[in-house]
Amino acid sequence: ASVQKVGVMALAKHAAGGYPDILPTLLQVLLGLPPAERLLLVGAADLPAAAGSIEPGAAEPAPNGPPLTSIMGDIDALALARALRDEVVASQLENLEVAHMTVLCACVVAHLTNSAELDQQWTEVFDALRDLIFVALCDPFAAALAATVIEQFAFMSQVKDGILRDPSFIGALRLLFPASEEAAEEMGEGDDICQAQSGAMLRNLAGEGAVFRDAVRDLLSQFAAPPGSVLADVASEI
Repeated sequence: ASVQKVGVMALAKHAAGGYPDILPTLLQVLLGLPPAERLLLVGAADLPAAAGSIEPGAAEPAPNGPPLTSIMGDIDALALARALRDEVVASQLENLEVAHMTVLCACVVAHLTNSAELDQQWTEVFDALRDLIFVALCDPFAAALAATVIEQFAFMSQVKDGILRDPSFIGALRLLFPASEEAAEEMGEGDDICQAQSGAMLRNLAGEGAVFRDAVRDLLSQFAAPPGSVLADVASEI
C-alpha cells in the first residue's frame, strides 16, 4: 500500500514533467486506493463536498507510511479529467463510483483554483459524463460531489442554466422526489441525504441571480412538493 501511494505521487510528477501518457495508469492506481488515501491525494481539504460524501472508509485516518500530499498541483487537471472520461466511456459504466466522482470533482476544483472558467474542452468532458453525474445525485456517498460538479459547470461554463432544463437532470430528481405517496414512503435514510444535498444545490443555483432563480422555479413547478418537503422548503425560500 505504501509503495502504491508513493507510486501515485511519483507518477503525478512524471505526468507533469511531460509524460501525459502516464495519466491512465495514474488514474487506475488512484481509483484503486482506499478512500482515505485517495481523498488526501486529490486534495480533500480543497473539496467543498468532501465532508458531505461519507464514502465507507473515507473518515478513517490514513495508515502509517509515507506522508500523503495532494497531487493536484503537479498534474493537468483537464488531462486527468479526460482520462477519467475515456475510462468510463470505454468501460461502458452505468454508474459512477464514489471514487470516480471524487477524482472528477477534484479535477474541476483544482482547475478553478487557477482559472475563471470551465471552457469548451471541459464542457466536452461534462457532456460525455452528464447522465452519470446526474444519477450520482441519487447515491448518498456521491451526491455532494455530484452537486458540486453540477454547480460549477452551471456557474463557470457555457452550460449555464440550461442544466436545469436537461431531461436527464430532471429525471434524476424525479427518482429522488417521486410523485406518488407510496414511492415516497419507500424512501430510505440514504435517500434523505440525497434529497438534502439536491435541495442545497437548488438553493445555491437559485442564488446565482434572476436567470437561475427563474429556471429553478420552472423546474420546481414540475414536481409535487407537499408542505414540509425539501422541495417545498426550497420553493418558499426563492
